Amino acid sequence: LEVEPGQPFLASNQNESEARLLQTGWFRDVSFEATNIDSDAAEADLVVHVLERPTGFWELGLGTGSRDRVRVVGAWGNTNFLRTGKGLILRGRIFGIFDVQVDNPDRNQIYWDHEEELIYRHPHIFGTRRAVTARLFNEVESRPSSALVLNQFGFGLRLALINRGADFLDSQYLVTRTRKNSLSEGLTFDNSRAITSSLSLVYRHDKRDDLFNPRRGYLSELVGQTAGGPVLLGDNSFNKVLGRVVRIVPIGDVTLAMRLEAGWGRAYSTSAEISGADAGVPIEERYFAGGSNTVRGYREASLGPRLSEDDATLVQDPNFLTGRLSGGGNALLL
Repeated sequence: LEVEPGQPFLASNQNESEARLLQTGWFRDVSFEATNIDSDAAEADLVVHVLERPTGFWELGLGTGSRDRVRVVGAWGNTNFLRTGKGLILRGRIFGIFDVQVDNPDRNQIYWDHEEELIYRHPHIFGTRRAVTARLFNEVESRPSSALVLNQFGFGLRLALINRGADFLDSQYLVTRTRKNSLSEGLTFDNSRAITSSLSLVYRHDKRDDLFNPRRGYLSELVGQTAGGPVLLGDNSFNKVLGRVVRIVPIGDVTLAMRLEAGWGRAYSTSAEISGADAGVPIEERYFAGGSNTVRGYREASLGPRLSEDDATLVQDPNFLTGRLSGGGNALLL
């Protein structure tokens, strides 16, 4: 609670206390009531009313779409595990991705991907108001546009540094073991087995009027990430920055949404010495475009530099955007 005995009443403190109680996930409703009002002393008791909700849950979902022909999702969790105030979630997903065959682009096939994760949330770390979230995960992701299957297993820690009003600042440490398998007989990947250790800062300023169906407002995000080097170690050393600004404007009954997004990445330390500042960024950490969330009309992650040795020939080929494999890039502008 932001409200303390003897403190002058402030509506902003009451609103913040209400929001914090609801964020625990333990209550359906929270309200405050002034009682024992003493007009002469200008004092009153503030009573908090809460309506509890079950803290345990389970989920099961089945869906389909133009890209995910099959999607199965299952989860179990408890936001008050063993009545300790800690949160625990176990979640699994299976995806049937419908995309082209790498060695025969005229035919399509289904690639089966899956991901599993165990999430633990510890509120009030070391007696502070900050929460720490630990995540253990295993993922298999197919990227036919790059003839690549990513097998990733890792562990992450996220610390919420600021969570007040429209401003959010999170820090995250992530260590991932990656294995890259090729979907094409004629293509192999350097550094096919590697460990990446990285540290990220994520800042978000959210002034949208509604989270799910916004009609006005704006959202800005800035993500900085550094990996490897003499401090974080691991097999990959690179720096990345990604910025995003979304503006939402109502025009009569229509909502106009505009987005500007830019990213940059470069290798350093041993990765730059071995492969160069550009090629030293591993393909799973590069930027890709194409698909429903970036450039519509193109296959998912199909735009960008090609996996080829002859760029001059590429530019002269009218089908180079769709007929060749995407290697991702070290810069992005959308």
